[in-house]
Amino acid sequence: FPSHDNRGVAILPYVLQNNEYYYLLTIENNPLFKNKQVSEYSTITGGLENNDPIKTVINEMKEETGINILDKSVNIYYLG
Repeated sequence: FPSHDNRGVAILPYVLQNNEYYYLLTIENNPLFKNKQVSEYSTITGGLENNDPIKTVINEMKEETGINILDKSVNIYYLG
């Protein structure tokens, strides 16, 4: 959900393997539309929480994918 000032994050997790990129995309369902599929594929997004983009990324990844990126083996690159 967008924050009150419409700032948010967009996350596009990927793996580079054998010189090919593999992206994690989600299929979004919206309870407001009786859980009908809203989009074919989408990135992971969320409204900015407490003016902290890194914490927002951590929370949104956990909420939307179940992936805990606090694992020390995960690299996060903040692109701005």
